[in-house]
Amino acid sequence: MAALLAGARLVLRQGVRLMPVYARRQSAVPVRCLSSSSRLFTLVAQEQGTTDAESAPVARGRSWQEGPWTIHLIGSRLKRSGRVGRQKLLRTFEEVCKTGKPNSNQTWFFLRACGSFMPEVPPVERTEMASSIWNKLKELGVEFNVNHYNTLLEVYIHNEHVFSPTEFLAHMEAANVEPDQGTYQGLIAAYCSEGDIDGASKILGFMKSKNFPITEEVFNSLIKGHARAGDMESAKNVLSIMQSAGMEPRWSTHVALLNAYAERGDIENIRQILSDSEINVPQKQLASVIFALAKSGYSQYVPDVLEHMPNCISFSQDIINLCLALLTEGYEDAALEVAKQLNAWKPADGNSESQPGDFFLRHCVNLKMPVSVLMKCADQLLAAEMHKQPKEFMLQCALRSSNSDLALELMKAMKDEGIPLRSRYFRSVLAQLRNRNDLQGLLFTLLS
Repeated sequence: MAALLAGARLVLRQGVRLMPVYARRQSAVPVRCLSSSSRLFTLVAQEQGTTDAESAPVARGRSWQEGPWTIHLIGSRLKRSGRVGRQKLLRTFEEVCKTGKPNSNQTWFFLRACGSFMPEVPPVERTEMASSIWNKLKELGVEFNVNHYNTLLEVYIHNEHVFSPTEFLAHMEAANVEPDQGTYQGLIAAYCSEGDIDGASKILGFMKSKNFPITEEVFNSLIKGHARAGDMESAKNVLSIMQSAGMEPRWSTHVALLNAYAERGDIENIRQILSDSEINVPQKQLASVIFALAKSGYSQYVPDVLEHMPNCISFSQDIINLCLALLTEGYEDAALEVAKQLNAWKPADGNSESQPGDFFLRHCVNLKMPVSVLMKCADQLLAAEMHKQPKEFMLQCALRSSNSDLALELMKAMKDEGIPLRSRYFRSVLAQLRNRNDLQGLLFTLLS
């Protein structure tokens, strides 16, 4: 048995109490609540003096930029969609900083938003945003507590940022901040993400010395750690260790094992787990399995997982966020397969002209994908009846974002396919080229 499992047994034999993943030592902002957009919204609303976050009204006539409501508006949108836009977050952060030093919950909010709540932004850029926000808050004299450090740690893990856990602890020590259970759990997760079993064992020893419980979350990290170290037998054996300790594996543990299999392209074991009637994994939790398959180069197995997600419409925003994340990291084939599950979904934005494929095509344009890829995505969404005029919509998106170069390329491709081009498209492109004094572009457009 691997050293880390032996360490876990040693801790259990010496009487460290066990507790389920959701039973946590109380703190101002519990670490595991960070994954909940509802919790994030609720705390923000409470900071604004709203007693009922669910029914908090947005004052009519207030502009987006007005101070007291900016975080509330982001929180409201975040609760509805599970995501936040980069520019909206940065603009709100600037507005809050202008009014003075952000308080503890506002600090936590801005840091946490730089993780998985921003699927349209590449992970590297999200980490850079978190670092910039952290440095700015430090300049303003914000006093960071253990929850802020835990949040930064979780953002690093979500964004798969490689860092030194020992240096992270050193920074906390220099700031006179005492690590808590959540910190050690996060550090174990960080080591396990790199397949560093020895490093995780050392942190497990620290938890033992401080009499912290070995939670389901720790065991889930061990599954990932052993799998990434190439030891699937030890990864599977974690479930037996949990059961021998009186802790029955729940869906999160099975998802951790599914992700481990997905990273290896082991579709047979994935099918076996998903077909087991005694294992009840919530459908939307399978999104991480799809992402792991795509990222590991096994997109061909995505349909196998989608077969076990027949009710995607009931959690459409989670599926949209998965599609956005897949597109952001360059897995458009997997994103298309997932998006097709939404062909019966209609956007609930009050706009009858909106179509299910709008979000997909808009993000493709924002990512400045090659025109050949854009046209392929448009054709597939058209065939799936997710958009009636996908190419015209992409052209409009390019024009709205002032990307005249992409707009011209799209117009050429559409012309080659015999798609009629309206004169207003040319007027928009010519206006953009004129505004940037691009004489060569103007001549080229006029003579094309």
